[in-house]
Amino acid sequence: IDDDRYIQSVEEGRHHFGFRLAYDKMAELENRATEFNQMPYTLNYFPHGTKQWAQTLDSRLTISEKALSLVAFYAQGEDYILRVLNNQAQPVRGAITLGENSYDFDFGAYEAKTLRYHNGVLTEEAYMC
Repeated sequence: IDDDRYIQSVEEGRHHFGFRLAYDKMAELENRATEFNQMPYTLNYFPHGTKQWAQTLDSRLTISEKALSLVAFYAQGEDYILRVLNNQAQPVRGAITLGENSYDFDFGAYEAKTLRYHNGVLTEEAYMC
């Protein structure tokens, strides 16, 4: 290393750290940490193509339990695929509401489920990548 000049970093890169101390219910910790650690991204509310999301589901998707996180949501053909994760060590029963319909699912400890929305019905699928 040349010692006749200032070198801000040497192959270490710059690191920025952010900290937040919070007190939350155990079931909500994972969601709160994700909100804090991940940068916000945009949501294309006016999608292009042939999908009619706003008309199909009336633009409403809610999950009753804070311990459950929606980790993926995408179209596959004419269907929609949802991946939902239980973030705690206790089993959880949660309701997922799509439009006017509500569906109850049981999640084991730290269990992830793949759900398929097809013709107005939400069903559990075998594991999908």
